[in-house]
Formats: sequence, C-alpha cells, structure tokens
Amino acid sequence: MNPISNVSKIRMELYTKVAEWAFKSPMPIEVNEEVVEKLASELVPSSFYNGRYEPEYETIITKHRLRLALGLEKKQVVNGIPEACNSCFAGMGVGKYFVTELCQNCTSRLCQNSCPKKAIQIVDGRALIDKDSCVGCGMCAKNCPYGAIRKIERPCVQACGVGAVKFDDNDKVVIDAEICVSCGACLVACPFGAIDDYTQIVDLIRAIRSKEHPVIAMPAPALAGQFGPKATPHHLKAALLKLGFDEVVEVALGADLVAQEEAEELIERYDEKIMTNSCCPAYLMAIKKKLPKLADRISHTKSPMRTTGEWVRKHRNERVINVFIGPCSAKKAEMSWGDEIDIVMTFEEIAAMFKAVGIEPEKEEPVDMKDATNVGRMFARTGGVAGAVAEILEKEKYKEKYPVILINPTTLKGSLNTLKMEANKAKKRKEFTLVEGMACVAGCISGPGTIAAVTAADRALTKYVDEGRKNELIKPEE
Repeated sequence: MNPISNVSKIRMELYTKVAEWAFKSPMPIEVNEEVVEKLASELVPSSFYNGRYEPEYETIITKHRLRLALGLEKKQVVNGIPEACNSCFAGMGVGKYFVTELCQNCTSRLCQNSCPKKAIQIVDGRALIDKDSCVGCGMCAKNCPYGAIRKIERPCVQACGVGAVKFDDNDKVVIDAEICVSCGACLVACPFGAIDDYTQIVDLIRAIRSKEHPVIAMPAPALAGQFGPKATPHHLKAALLKLGFDEVVEVALGADLVAQEEAEELIERYDEKIMTNSCCPAYLMAIKKKLPKLADRISHTKSPMRTTGEWVRKHRNERVINVFIGPCSAKKAEMSWGDEIDIVMTFEEIAAMFKAVGIEPEKEEPVDMKDATNVGRMFARTGGVAGAVAEILEKEKYKEKYPVILINPTTLKGSLNTLKMEANKAKKRKEFTLVEGMACVAGCISGPGTIAAVTAADRALTKYVDEGRKNELIKPEE
C-alpha cells in the first residue's frame, strides 16, 4: 500500500485496533458481531474517518472492513466493499472517451476525422463525443495535438490484469471470484478503499498466546526496508521474536532451494524449449484461467513459501505453526494448495501488530539472519527469479551447454501476453526460453501488502542481497 495514502492510514488504524483487542481479550479469543460493533464504535470517531460520510454510513463501511480484518469473511481473498464504492463515472460511459476543457477547437479536426464511428461533433466551439456511438478505440485521443481527450477509466478496472472487477446493478464494485487471481492490484488502486482482503491477525495472535505449538515466522525476501530505513532484516528478526514467535526462518532459504530445483528442471525439460516460474501464485492462477493450454509450461517446483514451510516441517520433529510474512495477498490463496503453511500475513498486518504492542523494530538489538544467500534473496524484484536460476546454471558450469534466454515482463497482463508469444517463438529457437512472470510491476517489493516506497525497498534489497553472498547455499537434499 502507498504509505502516504489515507486509505493506508485507515487500514493501519483498523488493523492496529484489531490487534490491540486480540492481545487483550481472554483466551480463546472469540470473534463475533458484538466485537464488530464494539470496535466500530471506537474507530469511527477518529480523524481519518471524518469528512467524507455521515457517521452512520461510515459505521456501516467500518463494520464491513472489520469483518474482513477479524477473519469473519473468508469466502474469497479479495473482496469488494460496495458501501465504500464511489461508483466512479457512473453514467458517463466507462471505458469510453470524453473531451476536456483543453480542447482548442482547432481547424485540423484530427479527432473528428480519425473517429471510425463518426461519434464526434463540434458543439459550441468544442469537440463533443457521443458516448452511445463511441466504441472506445482511442483514435481521437491518439490524434489530438493537445492531449485534450481522456479515457473514462475506473482505477480498479484499469489495475486488474484479468478482468475480475465487476459492478452490480447499483454500479457498486463486485470482485468475480471465478476470474480473480487475488493479486490485490485493485485493492491498491482504489482511492476509496472499497476493495480489501481478509486477514488472519486474530488467528496469529491466538496461536502466539496459546503457546500450544511453536510458531515459526517465515518472512519473504521482500522484507528489506519494509519497516523503516533504519530497520535491517536483523532488526526485524529481533522484533518478530519479541512479538512472540519462537523462531524466524527466511523464505529466501526456500528460494535458494527453488532456484536450484528450477535450474535442474530446466535442464531436464530443455527439449521442451520453454518454461515459466512457479513462485507467483497470482501469475499461476492467471495462466490456468486465461491460458490453460500453456499451464504445462509452469515449473513443477513449489514456490519459495511452500518450499520453506516444507523444509521447516522436515527439520523440526514436532507440530509447528508456520506463518508466512510477505507482501502478497495471493499467498492467502496459495496457502490452501498444500499443508506447508498455516497462516499468511502481510508486512502491513505485522506492522499493525508491532504498533499494537509498542514494538519499534529499528530499536531492537539486531539478531543475525543468515539462512539464505544472494540467490534466494534476489527473488523479491523483477528479474530476480530468472537471474537466480541463471546464476545457479553458471555456478554448476551448465551455462554454455544449456544456453537460456531470460525474459521478465513487468505486469500481469504483460506476463501472460509474453508467455503466449514466446511459446510460439520457442518452437523455432535452439536456446531454451525462461519467462519470469510476476503480478506486481516491480516484483514482490511492490506487492499490495508492502508498506515502503518501491525505491526505498529496492535500495534496501540490494544491500540484503549483497550480504547474502557471504552465506552458504543449502542444497535441496539437506
């Protein structure tokens, strides 16, 4: 989430309130509508909520958000909050074009002459587009010398790479669960906070407080820089232990293993000429839903999250609660694909838990975090997965024998289009093509559950990756 957005502030305040309540509530923590009523009554008078809606209506919106935050609604990961939806541009012809006041009524009439549907007329010295005739081709906007014509686009629709954002009869947002891949792009894009995901904050606090089983924190490689410029991954480990986790294991360790396994798989499947990565669950779901014929091009290797969970279970001779902590809402969907992970948390949700108990990571005494190498840590940015596999091939001296073309598009839609295009090209190539697909533009460091600016996160990640060069690479059989 954007750290300067009021939507981010509202979410953080709400998550913190939920965490405070859960830490103080008698065990076992009971969640019901009475709790929703209580917390809503405390939240609505806050400064972040005032100014847009009447208190009664704001209470309705807050209750909906609380049900998701408390885990009372888990039918799907990403959910619309229709009460908060602004029904942006209702009746204006969403997906079509309109002429702004920048129109100069020029002599050339390029907009009018380029329209294939003759939808543009000149009225009172200004171009006017008939929304019923407009087909949204964009030729008028492309040809206007003043940039005076704009597309009417809802941010949530524009952000979604698979067409899962729909609207009901009242023009309120609805997320189509059959199409949605849980990437969270619409959640970040909505300026009204009308889209949200459920959380397991209460589940985690219950597990920590019960002490029934050891609770293992598994922070993703994108952790660097997320909790402030002075909070290193070593500070974060200390903070997580203070919060109540019994152990902290880097998911980059699992990424180290995945890079090695995907390199081996690439060699085994070299005659197939093309493969794509398996680490991004939103991308995997998108392939299976939009390009099912190419699903067999997905790597058979589990994601770093699941691989780390599997590694932890293998190396601890007892029942443990594995908690993935990362930037991703789609991991909440991936959790159900196996039994490796019990709880999925975002950095944003963990930050709220820190705030609830007064933990400031940068003030904690650092604890060494040396589980993983630079190979696994680089998974967090665009190009990192493909780069990690290439580095393993080079280390094992397979680079010349098995030449590979690395391709890493930067959007979900771009990843799908690239995979489709490269699958056709690969048939004519001698080299193997590895397509790295991601749902988030800059990779995991720009996921919906992040709380740091991408540029700051990228700088911190570079340092974190470099530190990993000193660490020992764990082999898959270990």
